[in-house]
Amino acid sequence: MFVGLMRFSFISLLLYISSVISARPLFADFPSTFAFGLGLELTSEEISKLQQYDLVVVDGTDTSSEQVAQIKANGAIVLGYASAGTIEEGRWWSEKLKEKFSIGYWEEWGEWYAAVSKRKYRIFFLRKIAKPILKKGFDGLFLDNVDMISQFPRQTRGMKRLLKMVRKKLGSQRLLFVQNGDNIIGKFEKYIDGWNREDVTSTYNFDSKTYQLQPEKDRNSALAKIIEMISKGFIITTADYTADGDLADTALSVANACAVGAIPFVSDIHLSRLPDEPFRCQ
Repeated sequence: MFVGLMRFSFISLLLYISSVISARPLFADFPSTFAFGLGLELTSEEISKLQQYDLVVVDGTDTSSEQVAQIKANGAIVLGYASAGTIEEGRWWSEKLKEKFSIGYWEEWGEWYAAVSKRKYRIFFLRKIAKPILKKGFDGLFLDNVDMISQFPRQTRGMKRLLKMVRKKLGSQRLLFVQNGDNIIGKFEKYIDGWNREDVTSTYNFDSKTYQLQPEKDRNSALAKIIEMISKGFIITTADYTADGDLADTALSVANACAVGAIPFVSDIHLSRLPDEPFRCQ
């Protein structure tokens, strides 16, 4: 059980977070539900489901301004996803950036690690990727793979500079989220508003191609980091991955996130599964 590591009660955490974000004009209320919708087709049915959520992440490039407006219709905060630390396959910029800025291949996801240390890459990302996303009406950005600096330490200064540029572009009325990187997130805290932690309780094993629960030690370490980040005033979400129909592991993932004050989401590894009703902490 994780109870022995907890330093704050769930209610105390919520009261603390509410006091921290009360000055943010963007929020009418602190978000209590979260949807990580990168793998959704954004049909009218899926958009209708997303309208039930307080905080939604969808692909920043593939999602249209009309779809963003529809998701926001009931007051949802909608963030546009972009990968800051990798060059994804299938984007219009893929070949151009791979040729100039690739520093390694990520086999699990079929992406290339990016040379964020290069000024031209950072300028391209801001002007050609981030800026067009924001023009669609998103409430901020969700930047992935900033934790690639753990594998490529020489990219740390470049990643800091990139996040500083993005933060300046966003201003104080739009949000910046990143995810993962327990050991490096402290380097970016001055630039971000929120943090998503994947694989807290349940994860996908790419080698065995199966879903599995995390070892207790890893789970407790992740939960302890979440408590630390919440205590600093960040909005914290979690994303766990379970097999279709695995209600037990899904329920456990939600319960563990809620126990430490995070906003939970559970789906398949491709984020193509969206429940009929949002996961809520009781």
